[in-house]
Amino acid sequence: MAEAHLNLNAVKALIVDGDSYSVALLSGILRGFELRAQTVVASTKEAKALLRDGYFDVCFCNADLPGEHGTELVRWIRRRADGLVRFAPVIVVTGYANSEAVFDARDSGANLVIKKPVSPQVIYDRIDWVTRHERPFVECDTYIGPDRRHVSLGPPEGKERRVHKLALERRAPDDRRTIVEL
Repeated sequence: MAEAHLNLNAVKALIVDGDSYSVALLSGILRGFELRAQTVVASTKEAKALLRDGYFDVCFCNADLPGEHGTELVRWIRRRADGLVRFAPVIVVTGYANSEAVFDARDSGANLVIKKPVSPQVIYDRIDWVTRHERPFVECDTYIGPDRRHVSLGPPEGKERRVHKLALERRAPDDRRTIVEL
């Protein structure tokens, strides 16, 4: 059975990025998917002004923004008391996808993190993922956003990651520790 393709004609996207090359690349990719309603701003200040008065179906935010880090914008979006924008998918785009940056984006309330350079396939897959796999929205004293828990069960049964045997690793759903099964 063939899977239906996403129809992005009616989607409104906000792109928050101060780098004109990155914006041109991401915007071109989104236009290629028929996502034409794009608003581009270069700073969190401009983004907040737009988000106070309007709604976007998806937000792409560079992690490294002038003046304020992109994850601070994500936290601000998630803590807005008014409007549906606080529930909109937020995808953080970064050139530095080390574990600390990924955890920071996740803990700020971002749905996903994409490492630069971006590709059309990765962008499409991530948009598809956030639209088809809704995670429960969590609100507590220290976090507001989509449920952060993901479980990686390692390679499929009988498949090894390298030539020599390795322990099967999987991430515990409630924290950053790794469980090793021998």
